[in-house]
Amino acid sequence: MGIKENAEKSYIFLKGISKVSGDIQWYVSVKNYEISDAEKLFEEENFKEIFKSGVRISNVTRWA
Repeated sequence: MGIKENAEKSYIFLKGISKVSGDIQWYVSVKNYEISDAEKLFEEENFKEIFKSGVRISNVTRWA
């Protein structure tokens, strides 16, 4: 999981590995969070809240 640093807002970026193929998969939150909220979700690893708001395939890859 990752967020932008030194920004007012940030999407939350997620990296996963396919259980079927083993390929790396890149996702991003649909919601652009206030940085304080993004930092809290990041620190808590609160995947439930991120998925509840929605995720999509990310064009931003290889950040981790």
